Amino acid sequence: MNDLETDGERVVRPSLKRMDHLNKLHEKDMENSGSLESGYGSAGSMSFTSGDVKSLREEVSRLHSNSMGGLPEQCESITDNTDVGCLSDKINAMTVTDDEGFTDESPAVECEDRVTPEALMVYGTDSEGDNLLFLAIINGQISLANVIIQMAPAAVWLDIYNDKLRQTALHLAVLMKQASVVRRLVVGGACLEMCDRNGDTPLHIACRQGDMETVNALLEPVRYEEIQMNEYSIRYQRIPQNLEVRNSAGCTCIHDAAENGHMNIMKMLLSKGAQINNGDAKRGATVLHRAAERGDLSLTAFLLGLTDINVDSKMYDGATPAVIAYGRRHGQIVDILKRFGAKTDNLSDRFEIDDDSDSDV
Repeated sequence: MNDLETDGERVVRPSLKRMDHLNKLHEKDMENSGSLESGYGSAGSMSFTSGDVKSLREEVSRLHSNSMGGLPEQCESITDNTDVGCLSDKINAMTVTDDEGFTDESPAVECEDRVTPEALMVYGTDSEGDNLLFLAIINGQISLANVIIQMAPAAVWLDIYNDKLRQTALHLAVLMKQASVVRRLVVGGACLEMCDRNGDTPLHIACRQGDMETVNALLEPVRYEEIQMNEYSIRYQRIPQNLEVRNSAGCTCIHDAAENGHMNIMKMLLSKGAQINNGDAKRGATVLHRAAERGDLSLTAFLLGLTDINVDSKMYDGATPAVIAYGRRHGQIVDILKRFGAKTDNLSDRFEIDDDSDSDV
């Protein structure tokens, strides 16, 4: 899974405590099931001996191993070497007998009637933190992924993350640009604000990639008719999510979209309420500061066309976009900022002082 790492009313973001609680529930279920091998993987990992699931896992894992040489940019197609219908049928037709170590009664946890041994096996993670849903997604097995999502006992099961990169199924589906799986996970109640090891929500990744279809899938509120696909009730979460959530680099989603030149994504985020004048957490640089720093004329012109843009916003060190552009010798940017009302009177004085101090050294 290492090759999938990227370059990262108020909604309460899921805490480590909450996910640890989920892992403990899984651990309890595994102890109750009587078919678990101890010492396999991390604290929340599960391994199983059911023949059907083991065969299914091996089949999908084989595809995973074959694909490690390079991940495709688009994975909406199904691999020709795999009969996904057959794999889906295997999951749907799975039966667990007493010989496999399970009783007829499901473990007593949330959504008791849905926490079946089959669900525990399918959502159980291996030594690398992967479960069948993860493997189906990274191999482009769209139909199989949808079957596994349908098996989830509750929405919180969709928030299981892998061990090293802390990526949920939603992160992976976004990375693989599988808009249909992304939407199914959103409808299923997957948390939109879960952060991976880089502090990225799935929306951060989608905005950085410039994938409009995936961004739409994440930002569109869930409709009543979509909810009917679920066999369990989902918790309330605001959609669109909190667009001012920052990743480990201190960036919001609109910062990431702007940094990569995706103005169509920026327009979408702005229409959903993203704040254009908010600076990043590290330097206090706004999107306009970043455009001025790079000398990006088209982005600068776009931003200056927004009615609420602050042309004289200041970074933590007091620098305005005009100061940044002047220091980088982007004269055209300085001129256009000045035409839109930016203060440029003292630019030469400021940099003359800097030059003098440099010469003294």
